[in-house]
Amino acid sequence: MLSRLKEHTFVGGKRVARQELPELPKDAVTTVHRVKVGLYGAKPPVWRRLEIPSAMPLKIVYSYDFGDDWRHDVVVEKIVPAEPGVAYPRCTGGRRDAPPEDCGGIWVFNEQFAEFGALFTVGELNERLAGLATVLIPGSA
Repeated sequence: MLSRLKEHTFVGGKRVARQELPELPKDAVTTVHRVKVGLYGAKPPVWRRLEIPSAMPLKIVYSYDFGDDWRHDVVVEKIVPAEPGVAYPRCTGGRRDAPPEDCGGIWVFNEQFAEFGALFTVGELNERLAGLATVLIPGSA
């Protein structure tokens, strides 16, 4: 029974089959992991799609504001070739602005901020990501 439990994980509160990722190629610096991060329980959904260099370490446990109990689903969607001349990590998409600080958790956010709007822009997030150590994939002019 324990081995069957290890075959599944929870994504968005639903039990799904665990998928094994392929081994990273020797040239892992030339691939990126496409990752979708979603705010668990947000209706309508709040999410970001990120591309992270395969060779970059990723810390998966993210606890934010224990009182409000924000939870995030982090799913590796795909491993893709890096684009020459592109700085990583980068955001390639998303939906809705993040909840305001100390708004009372996902329950209050869903009730009082459902119309919070689509203030989120990919460009603003990429400006903040540029402050991190970025990896520039060779091959640009």
